Amino acid sequence: MKKCPQCNTVYSDEVVYCLKDGAVLIEETFSLSSTSGSIEEETVIRHEPIIVDFGASEETPGQTTYQVPPTPENIIVIPARTTSNTGRYALFFTLGLLIGGGLVLATILLSRTLYQNENTNSVKTNQTEKSVKIIPTAENKNENKVGETVSGKHDKATSASDEDFNGRVIVTNARVRSSPSADSSAVETLPMNDRLNIIRRENPNSPWYEIECEHGTSGWMHGNTIEFTK
Repeated sequence: MKKCPQCNTVYSDEVVYCLKDGAVLIEETFSLSSTSGSIEEETVIRHEPIIVDFGASEETPGQTTYQVPPTPENIIVIPARTTSNTGRYALFFTLGLLIGGGLVLATILLSRTLYQNENTNSVKTNQTEKSVKIIPTAENKNENKVGETVSGKHDKATSASDEDFNGRVIVTNARVRSSPSADSSAVETLPMNDRLNIIRRENPNSPWYEIECEHGTSGWMHGNTIEFTK
């Protein structure tokens, strides 16, 4: 035990200074007086309890003051709001699909239009070519034999109007035959563009037509050598 020499306050052995006046504590010894042949009763010294107020405004030397924080009441937790970009991404994705789909559709329509125009022009060209195209047959393959010439009366067109004729010759040196057959004799040879009056067809399935040219020659001509002009 230790005791303050000024105020006689007793402290435990761990305390070095007096908590009241700061004096250095000294060791306190207790001795029991004894007489021969007798044992005296132990003297017990009782001190008043020492109360240390840790909540005092002024700190006592050697004393540590602790402050306990107040217990929080009604704590409200507000979650942080996270900004979501999902809607924005969906909008951009939708716009991209619309723009891309529009470009693809426009490309398809443009390609189809160009293709249709090309086909139309091709059909018109083919029709024009077919109107003057001569299909090789046993008849017109021999129309230009070496040594065959057109008579001089066919060198110039007559003064008759084109309205008086309904056909013309579309090959060079076309033969006019005496009958509707490739084996029949040739009456005369007509030049290209000689105007014709196509009278009749031998039958609906026959390629031979009875004609009379503008210079008066009459006979039969193969359908591949003539053309209807009206």
